Amino acid sequence: VENTVAAIKGRTIHAFHTEGAGGGHAPDIIKVCGLPNVIPSSTNPTRPYTVNTLAEHLDMLMVCHHLSPSIPEDIAFAESRIRKETIAAEDILHDIGAFSIISSDSQAMGRVGEVAI
Repeated sequence: VENTVAAIKGRTIHAFHTEGAGGGHAPDIIKVCGLPNVIPSSTNPTRPYTVNTLAEHLDMLMVCHHLSPSIPEDIAFAESRIRKETIAAEDILHDIGAFSIISSDSQAMGRVGEVAI
């Protein structure tokens, strides 16, 4: 994360998937919420957090990224992107204003109903 922040050189950026569900520096990417030049956001496939969120997210991720449940590597890839701790924290981080934006993931997984709430 530090190398990425250094490369930004103080410019204002919109950090998409700050919850870490999109891969990248997860879960360390959440650190950028404390930077004055970063507008952090997350997407709604992982919101709201309920007892079914993790299981539902695995199925949604498999379908939307054209992964096969019969290929162990596909399952491992999907599971590697599901981080219970950051998903559970996401609603709270939005409620306290640490995540400025919640949007629908237009390219794959998205639920417009959760954006409107």
